[in-house]
Amino acid sequence: MIEKALNFKCHPFIFGLYRLGLGVFLFIYMLLLSNRWIEFFGPYGISPIKLRDEITFSRPSLFSYIHTEFGLWVFYVITLFMVLAFILGRWGKVPALFLWVTLISIQNSLPNNVCAEEFALCVFAFYAVIMPINSTLVFDFKKRKWSDVQTHVPAWTLVPFFVHFELIYIISLPLKPYFDQAWVDGNLIYYAVNTFDMSRFPGWSIFKVGNAIVSKVMTWASLVVEGIFPVLVWTRFRVLAILALISFQVGIAIMLSGVQMFSLSMILGLILFLPSKETRLFIRAALSIANMNAF
Repeated sequence: MIEKALNFKCHPFIFGLYRLGLGVFLFIYMLLLSNRWIEFFGPYGISPIKLRDEITFSRPSLFSYIHTEFGLWVFYVITLFMVLAFILGRWGKVPALFLWVTLISIQNSLPNNVCAEEFALCVFAFYAVIMPINSTLVFDFKKRKWSDVQTHVPAWTLVPFFVHFELIYIISLPLKPYFDQAWVDGNLIYYAVNTFDMSRFPGWSIFKVGNAIVSKVMTWASLVVEGIFPVLVWTRFRVLAILALISFQVGIAIMLSGVQMFSLSMILGLILFLPSKETRLFIRAALSIANMNAF
């Protein structure tokens, strides 16, 4: 059984799509960090240099070895080039490995880092290191087009990824109502959208109508979606389960500030749950229709 699992193969499109999605997200992520790059990771940034080095040496970080602003900007430019190489599928696994170490460094270098998006991105970059992400959708500079290789590739790496991803929801779901009664009462979303330091649009009146019935329905529905996803994703309702969880994460990103990066990064992980061959056919058909409508 173990040998069969290790030799399991699948259509490669889903791995290439995952690489493109993760690469574009990381590129945007790095661009958003540019205006506070020195403030966050510089030698005299959010913490004194001695404190920062004590933290980053105890929690491994490349920033422990860079003590000048010029060096930090050189590292930033190199990171952008690595992200572009990652998107294009060039230089093998070197960009994925570099980005994984960089994301770990970003997470470990902040003294009071409690942000979940860095953790999620570290996990996704790690799996990119061991997955066959360059099997297709690699940009060929000579032909000036993306490859469309369809030879099946080893897919055993999906197993630990699926387990890891689902455990995020399986473990966190029962803890929510246990630690916060608002999940049980259905008032969690009502409180969140009316809190000025969390809500993107504070005071939404729709969540106040009829004893906050909209809040109750959406709060309980979110618990249901997180609870049924780990089960339904293995049934014929897989796509519906994925779309439901995507809608849930997009809703969080729209309504709440400060957590949108985590919500959007979790959507990247859902790409690998999609049926690879069928997803390729759907995207190709959609692109064909778009091209026809363009003329």
